[in-house]
Amino acid sequence: MSDNNKGIFKSVFTLTSILIIGKLLGFVREITIASNFGISPETDAYNLAMTINIVIMAIAGTALSTGMVPVLSDIKSTRSLELQNKYLSNISNIIILTTGIFALLIIIIAPYIVEILGSGFTNEQKVLAVELTRIGTPIIVFVLTSTAFSAFLNSREVFGIPAIAGVLNNIIFIVLLFFLKINGVTGLMKVASFAYFCQVLFIIFYLPKQNYKHKMIVDFKDKNMIKTISIMIPIIMGAAVQQINVLIDKMIATSLTPGSISALNYANILNLTILTVFIMAISTIIFPRLANAASWKDYSSMVSTTEKAIRLVILITIPSTIFIVLLADDIVRVIFERGVFDSKDTSMTSTALKFYSIGLIGFGIREVLHKVFYSLKNTRTVMINGIIAVIINILLNFALAPLMGHAGLALATSISGIITTILLIRSLRKTKVQLKFSKVLYFLILILVISLIMGVIIITIGHLINGWHPLIILVIQILIGSGVYVLLSLLARVKEFYFLRTLLKK
Repeated sequence: MSDNNKGIFKSVFTLTSILIIGKLLGFVREITIASNFGISPETDAYNLAMTINIVIMAIAGTALSTGMVPVLSDIKSTRSLELQNKYLSNISNIIILTTGIFALLIIIIAPYIVEILGSGFTNEQKVLAVELTRIGTPIIVFVLTSTAFSAFLNSREVFGIPAIAGVLNNIIFIVLLFFLKINGVTGLMKVASFAYFCQVLFIIFYLPKQNYKHKMIVDFKDKNMIKTISIMIPIIMGAAVQQINVLIDKMIATSLTPGSISALNYANILNLTILTVFIMAISTIIFPRLANAASWKDYSSMVSTTEKAIRLVILITIPSTIFIVLLADDIVRVIFERGVFDSKDTSMTSTALKFYSIGLIGFGIREVLHKVFYSLKNTRTVMINGIIAVIINILLNFALAPLMGHAGLALATSISGIITTILLIRSLRKTKVQLKFSKVLYFLILILVISLIMGVIIITIGHLINGWHPLIILVIQILIGSGVYVLLSLLARVKEFYFLRTLLKK
């Protein structure tokens, strides 16, 4: 394995370790919420209100971080610390100003947003959702500000601090949930707002260590600001279309079995664990490298980095899908089924989780390919691909939801993700980043075979120890299954595992 690939693997391993801690704490947070509130009309209102904020953050946040990293790479090449400080000060001030105004607008029009998105809600749910939306609007300001500062740190290959800030968010959330008397879901939203505030504050306190000095400057005409906006616009359009799809999912879910939104939300949290922990680590680390290589027109380096990232995605997502499909019921039962979260809630959530997991590989590879196109400053292809994804997803939603209920919405998401990833691969062939897809396909088939063998062993173990405590059964199946997967991968000479073994020894 080359030094470049070793560097990527080691960085991914380190960042993943931090993200796993954060995700475990996130599970503790969600378990606490599920235990106290379960799946109910109130949690549906909370999740809809949070979705409104998440949609805005996802649209702007994706565009912001993606637009900033290539520009920061260009500025970094000038070796001018003054120019870097000016750029970050300007963009962070503009973000705080514009998001503050936007948050006020959301507070004003919240009833109209909830009326559209929560069309299947009762009047009581709509009133609650409006209140929760208004309480949660400061989250938009906090998250987008931290996104800008995180992009700055990532451009300098400082990946740990933003990840640790996410860990801090979860710790504060959990501590407040445990030790304060939370007044229903309204108190829950207030706790969420405070946790996000602490997250951005933590990052701000670290910035002086990177020789950052904030300046009170707001200049929309700055050439680097204009360059960032020009990159962001197509990304915003593409991300907006993607988030419209999320909202349509929620709209359809409001007319299905009560609790469908919450079931989809809990399933998505579990499914996104793989994407947010492992795939986020991979894409976060390769993006500055790809951007730097693109600026020097070093396409061979881009090919090497991309192929390595896709191999890691396959290595993680294929066995994860097998694990989830086979163990979804037990996973949801062990993690969430307590308090008012009952067996019916487990059934609804696990069914959605199985169908969400089918699309893991598609979403993982797509995330890597997005970074390649963004590094090439080709945002138009990603935008068009996103529009196609939404059209496919919406058509599948209306086709599958009447037949499969909320599970149909999850399956539609997975199918559209896989189809559009294949289309994105075809688009990549038209660029100068020419991947050797025959090797990637061979590796995918190899990992699929290994994972299927692992799956057979997991099923066999489940039958042998049937009747034991669910937690013990799940832990044994995961440990033995993982061990078999690693052993077979080593026998198949999967080089990533050889390097992991060396890294662990160190």
